[in-house]
Amino acid sequence: MSDETIKGEVRNGERVAVAFPWFTGMAGVQQTDQGVQVAYFSRASAKAPGAGTVGGRPFEVLTAERSRTVEGAIVLTGKFVGEQA
Repeated sequence: MSDETIKGEVRNGERVAVAFPWFTGMAGVQQTDQGVQVAYFSRASAKAPGAGTVGGRPFEVLTAERSRTVEGAIVLTGKFVGEQA
């Protein structure tokens, strides 16, 4: 991940506070072609669709899955509420 700003809204690789009903803590955030990805380590299952906050901004979770490459990581894909995915 780089420090380059994408679309002026998300800095790839930035770590921010997130809060979802199933997880609260720090997570990595990056912009992709599929939307904003939020990644964190947790044993708990994530739920999609769902909602929470990312960096204090309302966030809609569209998909949630375990990482295929990093053991113990959860990857959420979604969008900030009121913005395009």
